[in-house]
Amino acid sequence: FNLIFQHSLDEVAEFSYQDLDALSTLLGDKPFFNGESPTTIDCTIFGHLVQFVYLPLDIPQKAYIKENCPNLAQFVDRMRETFWPDWQELCHGNCMDGKMSVEFE
Repeated sequence: FNLIFQHSLDEVAEFSYQDLDALSTLLGDKPFFNGESPTTIDCTIFGHLVQFVYLPLDIPQKAYIKENCPNLAQFVDRMRETFWPDWQELCHGNCMDGKMSVEFE
């Protein structure tokens, strides 16, 4: 089975940087994408960006956000502080103890 890739990894990374630049431009200096209050779009974008910003992986997008789109990193922090002030507690190693789907059977 032979995979043929249309784009190199560098090209794919560049596409992601262009997307991040577009989001950064749309956010601008506003606290949230539609102004002063978070909306569904903020939740959606947070769900994607949080993976780049907080996962303990050394990925190029994390560095790109930090260096070129600091407003996106600030946005992710703002969403976290607004909706999950107990983030650190929730992300503790055993945070899912007793919360698995088998409880709902």
